[in-house]
Amino acid sequence: MSMRTVLSVAMRPATTVRALARSMSSSLTPKDSVLEKAVTPTLERNLVEADILSGAPPEIARHTARIYQPAKSATQSGTAGTHYWKLDFDTKARWENPLMGWSSSADPVQALMIKFDTKEDAIGFAKRQGYDYWVEEPKSSHSRVKVYAENFTVSRECQSTAVFM
Repeated sequence: MSMRTVLSVAMRPATTVRALARSMSSSLTPKDSVLEKAVTPTLERNLVEADILSGAPPEIARHTARIYQPAKSATQSGTAGTHYWKLDFDTKARWENPLMGWSSSADPVQALMIKFDTKEDAIGFAKRQGYDYWVEEPKSSHSRVKVYAENFTVSRECQSTAVFM
């Protein structure tokens, strides 16, 4: 084979290179090459849980995950930061530092918080990772429309008699 042939083979896609290699092989007869082209391999997709492949220690897999939608901030009137779902883990074994009073933990996943666009995405992730999980549904908030004039109405229940000395 000349250098030009080697370079032209190297720059072709892998399927073309395999076909070229088969055609150069003397072990295949024309009948075998026709049979080989007629058979198309089918891939069976077996879903494997990602916890097997993730490399995470088994202690992490024993954690229970909580999937929830965060509530609206009490100090703001907007709903920013509430349109996604979070997955976090229960914290195991906490202790209080006697010198400073700080709470401590040896749990590596206590601060891990993952955001998802939908609840189904979060549940799918937890299942693929092999985590036990529970879903906390968001509480429905119902606020009634208030009229500013109601601040100045006089009701008999709110009236009190003031005694001045």
